[in-house]
Amino acid sequence: MDEKKKSIIKKGFWILVVLSMFAFVSYAAFTYNRLGTRKNQIATGTLLLTLDDEASNGISINPAIPVSDGVGSTEQPYTFTLENTGSLTADYQLFLVEDTQAYEDDDCIDNKMDWKALRYSFEKDSEDPTTNSLSDSPYMLDHGSLKSGATYSYTLHVWINQDAGNEVMGTHFHGKIQVKAVQEGQEYTETE
Repeated sequence: MDEKKKSIIKKGFWILVVLSMFAFVSYAAFTYNRLGTRKNQIATGTLLLTLDDEASNGISINPAIPVSDGVGSTEQPYTFTLENTGSLTADYQLFLVEDTQAYEDDDCIDNKMDWKALRYSFEKDSEDPTTNSLSDSPYMLDHGSLKSGATYSYTLHVWINQDAGNEVMGTHFHGKIQVKAVQEGQEYTETE
């Protein structure tokens, strides 16, 4: 009986090994990673956020100096679009949030800039831009409804307020755009 038990255990072990290998091969076959593309698209339900990193350098201030609104609003913008690819009108919220991965990659997690030292200019579909101070992260840039097949184009400039003190010297800012689909009838909130 001991020999039979050992044989069953060995067979069970090899079956587990083969199944594990099958699982790893299946995972590798159905996983796709690609680095180096400059146009990023993120879908949430029927909303497609396209970040144009080719025309922009990302949303970072590292290092930078305080400037006036006239200068900051003319610097290289960050551009992106939001498209409703579904068949129904979609409600959305658009946030500027901290990019924790960029802070880690830049090894500056302990040198975050206070958002209150930042100013921004935000433009939607070539309308007059809104220029204001940022507050805490996350910061809601826009919200509303987007009809089926419609697209909004956005331009965002971020800079250090000219009135910021010396405490911003040596600090970094890394942000990213986050879109949140909102269920019909749900109230808009200022949080993630």
